[in-house]
Amino acid sequence: MVRLTLLSHMRNEEALLPMWLAHHKTIFDHGIIVDYDSTDRSREIIREICPTWEVRPTTVRRENGDAVFVPWFTDKELQRIEKELDGFKQILNTTEFLVVTDPNIKETLKSTVIYTPTGWEMIGRAPADPTELLELLDAVSCVESTGGRSRVLHDQKPACYQAGRHALRGRTATGARMKYTYHPAMFVFHLCTPFPYSERFYMRALGVKDILPRVYAGRVTGGRQHFKSRELFEECAAEQQKRAADAPNVWDMTPEPGTPEQALHYWRAMVVANQDGSCL
Repeated sequence: MVRLTLLSHMRNEEALLPMWLAHHKTIFDHGIIVDYDSTDRSREIIREICPTWEVRPTTVRRENGDAVFVPWFTDKELQRIEKELDGFKQILNTTEFLVVTDPNIKETLKSTVIYTPTGWEMIGRAPADPTELLELLDAVSCVESTGGRSRVLHDQKPACYQAGRHALRGRTATGARMKYTYHPAMFVFHLCTPFPYSERFYMRALGVKDILPRVYAGRVTGGRQHFKSRELFEECAAEQQKRAADAPNVWDMTPEPGTPEQALHYWRAMVVANQDGSCL
């Protein structure tokens, strides 16, 4: 049987972790989360919802011992962890949700194939402060393409990511060319910062810059969106809400099979069924 492992990193993610864990524990067999010295309840939340998952302290630190988020170092840290793992692996941020519309997905995965689910951003029409998955989904009004920015699912060992971890580079462990394929039952939905629109989620987004240097060792590190002012976040939220208001509401649609809208409807149905005590 194919084994699926989820990897991630976090820093004070108590706003999203309950929803993110509740969803992904129904898909993945195991999870490993690298903690960047969280000071909130993030570690406790993981123990409560996914008690068998691992939480590891980051090894990416300043000379004084403080955790620091430098993308090319964090990518290598996750790659080293992946080398320990058999089966298929995927790295997701806590703002990203993998949705699989095929309950027999493990039977369809083929070794040495790198799966690239399509990527979609979720936005809404109105302020929302969800604490549960159903509340989060009901706050979504429409989705927009991320323009190819997705998260690969693969069984390479070792794997070498391109910058941003949206694709692998080089060849497989056997020397063959990388073989990519889109899986029709896989979608990655991103929370499009600053959605959801609430004080709690604004503060989460603004707090990321505490461990993300704009420049490290003379090089720009990326993550510029985390250095926005509060005013720019609110302007971005207003623009997103306008775009969502001008688009058809996903929950009023009868979506076509294989579309991200259909995947959202499937996801919501599974959440409702689970709340009723049914099995996913």
